[in-house]
Amino acid sequence: TIEVDEEQTCNPKNPYAESKLLAEKLLEYYAKQHGIEGIIFRIFNIYGYYQNGPFLIPMIINGALKNQKITLSSPSSVRDYLHLDDLLLLFRLAINYVPKDKIEIFNVGTGEGTSVGQIVDLITKYLGEELKVEYTNFRGNETDKIIANVWKLRKGFHWKPKIPIEEGLKRALNAFKKKN
Repeated sequence: TIEVDEEQTCNPKNPYAESKLLAEKLLEYYAKQHGIEGIIFRIFNIYGYYQNGPFLIPMIINGALKNQKITLSSPSSVRDYLHLDDLLLLFRLAINYVPKDKIEIFNVGTGEGTSVGQIVDLITKYLGEELKVEYTNFRGNETDKIIANVWKLRKGFHWKPKIPIEEGLKRALNAFKKKN
């Protein structure tokens, strides 16, 4: 398991991660050139109501509700999942935050990891029926287990997520049921 903190050297393993690092560098350069301050949130895996796209949780929920086969990479892959409502509360706090440096970086997550297999098991439990899941065990060039070190965020904002993954998945599942 890799626990990522803000001081670690970034070594992107794919174009998406590279683009996020490039955006940070552009913000740091702009702040330096124009004498402004700001914060960068390195947001880990967000999930919530009506999420679209090829993201894990909506893919599992949509597939389950439509009784479709769900193809996933590996049940052992671990990520740090944060519910959208918790992120929105943090954004409210960020409006009044004064950075200690020109640009201050914070990891945003729960500081806890949840595996793909655990998410499948929880959704199976909440639906009361087995899901049609197939694992390919292929992740390409991604890290298998990655979790945010959030000590700096908690210290700086006195903030901690309130919605555990179990409750967040129930909320997401209910929202998707209403939508479909």
